[in-house]
Amino acid sequence: IVSGGDDGTVRLWSSKGQQLAVLKGHQGYVYSVAISTDKQTIVSGGFDGTMRLWSSKGQQLAVLKGHQG
Repeated sequence: IVSGGDDGTVRLWSSKGQQLAVLKGHQGYVYSVAISTDKQTIVSGGFDGTMRLWSSKGQQLAVLKGHQG
């Protein structure tokens, strides 16, 4: 399970509610998160105008910039 928060983090959770990882990188509210069907890649979107790709182990893979709002 993945979630985003107003603290700029993406959090990974087990199905039993155990927090597994905190992914830091966004500068502001994270409004969108998704996980790939193979559960290996996570994407997050933030009010900082970026989309970020993460590995399931918490490594940031890419920062996609360009949105202005």
